[in-house]
Amino acid sequence: MEGRSESRGSLSLRWIWLAWFAFAFTALGFVVFGCLSRGDPTPLIERLFGDTALFSFLVYTVGQGVAALLLIHLAHRRGLGLRDIGFTGRLTGRGALLALAGWFVAFLLYYIVEHFRDRLRNSASDYWVIDYGFNESAK
Repeated sequence: MEGRSESRGSLSLRWIWLAWFAFAFTALGFVVFGCLSRGDPTPLIERLFGDTALFSFLVYTVGQGVAALLLIHLAHRRGLGLRDIGFTGRLTGRGALLALAGWFVAFLLYYIVEHFRDRLRNSASDYWVIDYGFNESAK
């Protein structure tokens, strides 16, 4: 069965790590900035990027792009084309604009949700607020 998973036209489960690549890439970004600041990376990230959420989103997006390029490269080494790994069409200008619009909507929705979460945290009693331990000032 292992021979079949290595044949042309199929992918083995050994490639599943690519699904987690962007998450690991984001964690690595925080580790690098933590090493540079010799401790908590938040002040350095906020000074350079303005917000840790923006930094996370940017690094995660770059990680997803790197994962896609790695997938294409590894598939090419196995003799698999773009159609074999799910890329079934050409990237048109309309498709690129829709992808960019989707990214922008996700970006805006994140900040809208964060805004309402902060308003809820500031206005609700402690009984209704869920503190996950990420914000030290909430304690």
